[in-house]
Amino acid sequence: MLIGLIREHALAEAEADQWAAVAAILNAQTVVVRDVTPLTYSRIRVSLGDAIRQKVAGTMRAIGASASPLAGEIRDAHSVMLIEAGGIDISTDDRQALIDMVATAGGWSVPEADAVKALGVRLVSLAGEVVTATQCEDAWALSLKQTALTRCTEAMEAAQIAYRSADSTPATIVQAMLDSLGVA
Repeated sequence: MLIGLIREHALAEAEADQWAAVAAILNAQTVVVRDVTPLTYSRIRVSLGDAIRQKVAGTMRAIGASASPLAGEIRDAHSVMLIEAGGIDISTDDRQALIDMVATAGGWSVPEADAVKALGVRLVSLAGEVVTATQCEDAWALSLKQTALTRCTEAMEAAQIAYRSADSTPATIVQAMLDSLGVA
């Protein structure tokens, strides 16, 4: 898997032996993961703690009771989030924007708002786990060895086919091997 990621996303850096750059590319948090698991107050409590759950619920109640144009929508969302088997999908861009508005109205800190939003959308790396420059270099070296071994195996098979030919000579057998390897 690692070698596939290197070839697809960091081939130029690998070919230039820039292993720190390869690892940086594969470790960068660039892949958007959308989690459609419904958001409930219970999920917030379990994932982020009761203090954040209280802050979210309090803000939702306050906006729902206000004259805000969002009051009806927030009141409905609050009701659905109270139900363990209910909840709302916050993985869409419009719901993420709505969380920003609610967070601003409720005076949440940026880390608190980001933590709630991350329950619906988060960024992960291409590698999925942290990889080091050494791991990338080792994977590349192993791949080169495997490629060389495959080419040698194919050359030996070509030589065996030439050997079985009725009019084979040592020169035709060697030439079959060289042709298979792409050597003139």
